[in-house]
Amino acid sequence: MYCRVGHHMNTSTAIEQQAREILGTHQEAPREKAARAVELVSMARQAGDQAGLAAAHYANCVLLNESSRYAECLQFAAEAIAELEAAGTLPTPELLNAMGGAYRHLNQEAAAMECFIAAEARARATGREDYLFSIDNNLANLFHDIGAYGLAAERYARAASSAKESGREAQLRAIRANQARLLSDEGRVEEAIAALAALVDEARGGPGELSLAMPLAYLGHARRKAGLHEKAESDLRESLAIFRRHGKEQHATQARVDLAETLLAMERLAAADAESRAVLAEALRSSDGELKAKAYHIRARSLEALGRW
Repeated sequence: MYCRVGHHMNTSTAIEQQAREILGTHQEAPREKAARAVELVSMARQAGDQAGLAAAHYANCVLLNESSRYAECLQFAAEAIAELEAAGTLPTPELLNAMGGAYRHLNQEAAAMECFIAAEARARATGREDYLFSIDNNLANLFHDIGAYGLAAERYARAASSAKESGREAQLRAIRANQARLLSDEGRVEEAIAALAALVDEARGGPGELSLAMPLAYLGHARRKAGLHEKAESDLRESLAIFRRHGKEQHATQARVDLAETLLAMERLAAADAESRAVLAEALRSSDGELKAKAYHIRARSLEALGRW
């Protein structure tokens, strides 16, 4: 792992712009965009374009993370940092942030924390306060994971404030959904349901259906906790369908975990058995340790309910 802070002149190049465009549309055609990111890395090397090289490396890491290829992201990032440093360029806050996300999904919390803190310091050192919302949101997610709910709430609030001030409406909605998920896990389920239902209504009127999927999944999770199983099932199945249409396999598998839990609570054991079996098969193809643990747990509970454990 390598997460270090330093100073870097921020310049914009044609390759850097193309890398940003990839990240703006990668959910539409992930394989094609991933191939394009690798091509941009090669182009930047040949041109000696350090800003473009850093942006292309970051785009590649994000796409690997989006495909749940976290170990590959970290391997690539380590190589990217070595290459950038050899040319006298330190890693960008975006690259450090992506590394933190990969470590988080691999359940390496200390390494993730180090990268997020380094990304935060790097953003401040290079005048990139406009990017702090993303780092704060990821730090909040990490605190949420480890049960530090107070710290998570503080970071979510900071992320939401930064996103609102910079006019990042889509990112603000995602952060608000995370805040509502935290409310649910804190036991404030009614508040969570109200907040998430409002976000779902808002997303239904917006551009693109993918922005609807996560609030729906979180709403299904909260409604399951509240015992509103029929509504939870409907929310989760709709979010699952959207995730699948957009190639968001890890999010789809997480939604299926909640769906299997919901079906078990409704005593629809055959359906829960089928879902839990599918969840485990999908999770085993991922490098996400937490998702695998959840998949094993729901599979065991399903087998136990059927008397086969």
